Amino acid sequence: MTTEHADIFALPEDEYAATDTPAVVDIDSGWFLAIDGQGHPDDSEFKDCLAALYAVAEALRQDNAQAGRVYELASLEAMWHLDPGYTDFDTAPRSAWNWTLCLRTPDIIGENDLDRIVEKLLAEGRPRIVSRVGLAGFEEGRCVQMLHTGPYDQEAATLAVMHAFMEQQGLTVVGRHHEIYLTDPATTPPEELKTIIRLPVI
Repeated sequence: MTTEHADIFALPEDEYAATDTPAVVDIDSGWFLAIDGQGHPDDSEFKDCLAALYAVAEALRQDNAQAGRVYELASLEAMWHLDPGYTDFDTAPRSAWNWTLCLRTPDIIGENDLDRIVEKLLAEGRPRIVSRVGLAGFEEGRCVQMLHTGPYDQEAATLAVMHAFMEQQGLTVVGRHHEIYLTDPATTPPEELKTIIRLPVI
């Protein structure tokens, strides 16, 4: 059996690199494992969905490795939006927060692969929430993105810089607030957390 040691889904460098200056980028379509939920990241719903997403992703990664297709898990991403009638995450109730947690995955992964892995995990006694993990294609197109360094609850200053940039460029936000988590909050001090913030625009 031949093992493909090279990453079988090399991520576009300009999509997963950002600086502390806003930039306009064109985002191609991507293939993701994803799970939807509602509420604050401190809530059990978020934590359970996150665990389910990683359980499925790791099982798929191991399954592919056994077949000679080697790749590493990508950084966690999340797309956020609020219930109708709310415009500010800082003032909206937690119950109005909606999110899609996602991990970019090779496009060789199909629905049959996912169904087989989920059935295997359920047979092993994993929580039924793993069955909520699905596959989704996202295509954001033109976006403004910027690197935020620091705690998640201090993103307002970074977003202010991004919105000022967009106003100067005559751009308008047309999609969900997208975050790419480059560091692990479990092992990284809050002041050193690095997050790419991405906003689709026209």
